[in-house]
Amino acid sequence: MKVYEVRQYGVRYCQCGLRQKAEEIASLHSGRTVHVVVPPIEPETIDISAEDLGHELRLRGQLILDYDDRLPLDLQ
Repeated sequence: MKVYEVRQYGVRYCQCGLRQKAEEIASLHSGRTVHVVVPPIEPETIDISAEDLGHELRLRGQLILDYDDRLPLDLQ
C-alpha cells in the first residue's frame, strides 16, 4: 500500500492514502509538494474517526463543566 505525503517547504504537512487527495491538498498552497512514503505511516501515528454531521458546516459544541460541578473519579 502506498502512502502519499504532502510537504510544505520540505516539512511534512499530512499523509494521504490516495494520490488524488494528496495532489488536491498540495494544490491549495504553492509551497506544497507530493511524495511517496515507504514504509507507510509511522507506528506512533494516531488513527482518528470522523462523525458525519450531514449538511452541518460547523462542529458541535462541547459540554465543559465549571470547576465546582466536576466530581472526582472513583475507580475502587
